[in-house]
Amino acid sequence: MEALRVLGRHDLAEEVVQNVFIELMQNWSNYDPKKSNIITYVKQMAKGDAKNLLRREMKYTSDIPDIAEEEIISKKMIENEIVNQCLGHISEKRRDLIVKHYVHGYSQQELSNETNLPVNTVKSEIARARKLLEQKLKSVWNLIG
Repeated sequence: MEALRVLGRHDLAEEVVQNVFIELMQNWSNYDPKKSNIITYVKQMAKGDAKNLLRREMKYTSDIPDIAEEEIISKKMIENEIVNQCLGHISEKRRDLIVKHYVHGYSQQELSNETNLPVNTVKSEIARARKLLEQKLKSVWNLIG
């Protein structure tokens, strides 16, 4: 939601959310639950990454060499595929909730209205989905990194 609010584009917000999950897994040891809860921490990361992406998009020029551009695109495609594969291990119901909440900016109330589930159930399902995604991404990063 933070990414979508800053960028105003779903495609860029989706990229930010995927990057945040990857960054979160790579830098998990930097997270201190005593300083902030995980939701606040992730929202701050998303907002910062969205602002950085916005700056890059504004400064982007076409004089990047083709090889460097291909490497960047290739790396992003691999990272996106990893996140999508991990999302594939989450039930469709939870995957739908987490993607709509974090990528498309739906509020928990909007999701509650759409799914006819109580708000607290939506919150719980999003939290469970996030935890499952975190665990899956951690195991992938441990395998490749």
